[in-house]
Amino acid sequence: MRRYKGEKKELSYDVFVRVDELDKLENISIYDGDFIEVFSAVAEKVEPFVVISGYVKKPSSFPYFEGITLRDLVLLAGGFGGYYPPSGYEITIKEGKEEKSQKFSVEDREKKDVEKVLEDFRNVKLKPFSRVTILPPPDEETTKIIQVEVIGEVKFPGVFQVKKGERLYDVLKRAGGFTDFAYPEGIVFTRESVRRSQIERVNLVSRLLAKEIISESTQQYVPTGQFPQPQRALVEERLNILKYISEADIKGRVVVKVTRDLEKLRQSEYNIELEDGDKIYVPTVPNYVIVAGEVKSPTTFSYVPNKSAKFYINLAGGFTKYADEDEVFVIRANGEATRKLGEILPGDTIVIPPKIVIPYQTWYLVRDVLSLTFQGISASALMYSAVKR
Repeated sequence: MRRYKGEKKELSYDVFVRVDELDKLENISIYDGDFIEVFSAVAEKVEPFVVISGYVKKPSSFPYFEGITLRDLVLLAGGFGGYYPPSGYEITIKEGKEEKSQKFSVEDREKKDVEKVLEDFRNVKLKPFSRVTILPPPDEETTKIIQVEVIGEVKFPGVFQVKKGERLYDVLKRAGGFTDFAYPEGIVFTRESVRRSQIERVNLVSRLLAKEIISESTQQYVPTGQFPQPQRALVEERLNILKYISEADIKGRVVVKVTRDLEKLRQSEYNIELEDGDKIYVPTVPNYVIVAGEVKSPTTFSYVPNKSAKFYINLAGGFTKYADEDEVFVIRANGEATRKLGEILPGDTIVIPPKIVIPYQTWYLVRDVLSLTFQGISASALMYSAVKR
């Protein structure tokens, strides 16, 4: 019988008895979620087996074979249950009518990783009907493991289990560094906690704009049901902004500056500490420029070297009547916003925002959210280029 506790399903109780020893279970209460496994009596007599439980991915019983080691058994069970090596193990064997258990600690554990511990387990030979419990690492260690996903143009993409406190440099090194096709300058780093915060700001601005639209539309009564022309223009502008915000693809992007030389990142302010759920996308070198916002034909154009924002805006048909021509800005491939319009680089997004005529106290909030909106466009394009190959 096994009993697990907590969200991590840690083993809290593990007992094994023979049929002729069922009286040992008389004082044991059964709780919701307990796991009771009944082994075949014939199998015990004819086909020897070994049992493993505790800090492994798939606790179970396995057929015994001559020469089986503790390493073999751990691998059959899917490996250890986490990133850190176990603190030890307990082996219970049957000698006559008695059971004998013995605990062992992993020596020099602080100097070893899971692979080294597995190699040490190669020297532990098991007997038929052995029951092994792998003892987990201390609680203060297991709570420090987080998962980070790295995809795109790295040599070993995937989901990595990393220690709390590790940084962007560490996980990129573990991913093998960049491939020859990588565009580190356009790296997309997204974080769930940032995304939630950004969504809260978007919702706040949406509510403020909706309130102002209602206020503007009810200030004066017009029998024909039409707004006076000045008010109508204001309402249209607010509706236009609300449309952009409602369609925003909020990524939770964190701006980082990375070059192909990873060693430069190591001492950089952008070598940020990782959080659980962080996602890192390394795109290929982009060959496009996005023109978004208030132009007549917002779309994606092939990159042409040494051209300014004006060149691409003209390709997009020029400004619409709602465009705020004095507030054009560029979102670089790494997510950074800039007002430098002279030379556009591969993967840049040229943003032509709509005119914003709103009270001063909400103006800066709207600007911030509009920037997030168009930043999401840039991130989506780069992420697509990272995974389409």
